[in-house]
Amino acid sequence: MLIYGNITIAAFYLILAAGYVRRLHIQSKTLDMSNRILLITSITVHLFVIIFIGATRGVVALSTVFEALSALALFMAVTLFVLEIRLAEKSFGAFIIPLIFFLQVISAFGSRVPVLDKNIIQMPLFTLHTTTTIIGYTFFVYSFILGIMHLYLLGRFKRKKFDDLFFELPPLKILEKLNIIAL
Repeated sequence: MLIYGNITIAAFYLILAAGYVRRLHIQSKTLDMSNRILLITSITVHLFVIIFIGATRGVVALSTVFEALSALALFMAVTLFVLEIRLAEKSFGAFIIPLIFFLQVISAFGSRVPVLDKNIIQMPLFTLHTTTTIIGYTFFVYSFILGIMHLYLLGRFKRKKFDDLFFELPPLKILEKLNIIAL
């Protein structure tokens, strides 16, 4: 059951990645709305699977590296959703969702790895430590991707080469501000 849930989540993210990459080339309110609905659906299903795993084991579903990767993918998807709402910027998904898909695929194929020792999982600070670490990794990954987007735009601007992607990405000031916040 667990592997099927993770594969289903990965399939949602794959479809979503295709929608966001297509969004870079086609301006469409219908595509934006379908991406938003699929993102919300993916986050909801992902959250449900993580809660289900935790409920069946009786512990937080962060006891293996693969579960932590799945949680990282979930945090990245939620952060993308918040960024889209706050900034009304739709181009971040084309850079973030493929990475989320990749993390979820790794998580799906490693989901049969046995969990850590029960004594470690039941320690009071285990959940807090693991959750804050995953949140830190989430913002580090966002900082990395925002830095790449910033360097791409800056290079295009200096060479005076303006393609379609140049106009779809957020301005340099917004990327710089978001990168500082993520760091």
